[in-house]
Amino acid sequence: MNPVVGLIPAAGFARRIAGVPGSKEVISLPPRGEPVISLSLEAMARAGIRDVVVVLRPEKKDIP
Repeated sequence: MNPVVGLIPAAGFARRIAGVPGSKEVISLPPRGEPVISLSLEAMARAGIRDVVVVLRPEKKDIP
């Protein structure tokens, strides 16, 4: 069986979300107040995915 690798495409510009300071992946969501990217990584871990690739563009310095 081939291992599953998660993919988080995070290289976009978030043009449809007006007024967000920074990347949409680091926006905190209620009720836990965790960033979107953390919730995505947790969901992948629960599904048994151990390797994840996050695709960024160089200007997105707030995600790493």
